[in-house]
Amino acid sequence: MRRELLRQLSQRQFMSACTSFLGYGLQAFVLRNLVPLPILLGWTGLMALVEFINGIHAVMLKRRLDDPPALRRTLIAYVITQFFTGLIWGAVLLLPGVAQSPSMLLFNLIVMVAVAIMTVHNLCFHPGPHWANGLGMILAPLYGAFVTGVLPAELGAATLAMFVITRIYSRTTRRLTEEVIAVNVANVAMADQLREANEQLTKALTKITEMTSRDPLTGCLNRSAFLELAQREHSRNARPAFGLILMDLDQFKQINDEHGHGVGDAVILAVADLFLRQMRPVDSMARWGGEEFIFLIAEESTEVLRARAEDMRLSLALKPLEVAGLLLPVRASFGIGLALPGESMSQSMDRVERALREAKRGGRNRVCI
Repeated sequence: MRRELLRQLSQRQFMSACTSFLGYGLQAFVLRNLVPLPILLGWTGLMALVEFINGIHAVMLKRRLDDPPALRRTLIAYVITQFFTGLIWGAVLLLPGVAQSPSMLLFNLIVMVAVAIMTVHNLCFHPGPHWANGLGMILAPLYGAFVTGVLPAELGAATLAMFVITRIYSRTTRRLTEEVIAVNVANVAMADQLREANEQLTKALTKITEMTSRDPLTGCLNRSAFLELAQREHSRNARPAFGLILMDLDQFKQINDEHGHGVGDAVILAVADLFLRQMRPVDSMARWGGEEFIFLIAEESTEVLRARAEDMRLSLALKPLEVAGLLLPVRASFGIGLALPGESMSQSMDRVERALREAKRGGRNRVCI
């Protein structure tokens, strides 16, 4: 809370320091024919100097928010400068000729009231600078009214009343500001919590989607996800844009019977890993079911598709798989085909499945189209 109050104080003080010349510049312009020029220039120069220092303090406050010792020193210097700022604003009533001109006295009193209201807006975030500015502002009118008598006593009483009223107004404004900041902080915290919850929900949904589209053993696409992908690719192409390779491990039941289903699962996982390394970024692979895998290959030529399938067959047939400390010879049969225009995805799949059955009937460990 305190940090945010000081941050806003520094922002408003910087804006005030950059624009205050409009106020004291207007006063100097109005008083140019009434107050001797050297005195008026001296007053204007002092105002410009303290406002320049206030601007520096505003920048330093913002930079030192995370350095408490340096921040404390800057605040003390800022309070002192604000006292002299208020003192110079109030001293305008004691400039030669001002007290003798009722209209000028009234004008400058109105300007003082406006400045006092503006300081509430700019300095209410911290009591120190505001009290220092207010005390400095009423010091000269009180001195002129009740010590030297150059100012009406009513004016001194009015400035004292202005001081009390602005203190009350400042305290109320600060409390309201603190409430607004508290609400904003709570809203930011709630927004952060909602954003974090949304991120977690998005991750959870992504994970669920991934789980529903992936085979839990191999991490490949599952049957339904592959069919959706293939149907999408088939629907947006009017010509053969990809080939299909359906693979089935030969005599896989024998592996399960001789070595157990754990070794069988390890074989499926090893085969999936072997073929995944052969896939290009434009290709896709899925576990079709049991010991069957299916591949979507970005090729439009039957000859190239057959060559790809033959390479896959040889990579499996020429080297035993090392699984669970065993060297197991594993073979596979392949059915291939292109997704042709004018036929449904189901018809394309039927042709590839017939080709796989033909490879099985033909003696296994072969590629058929």
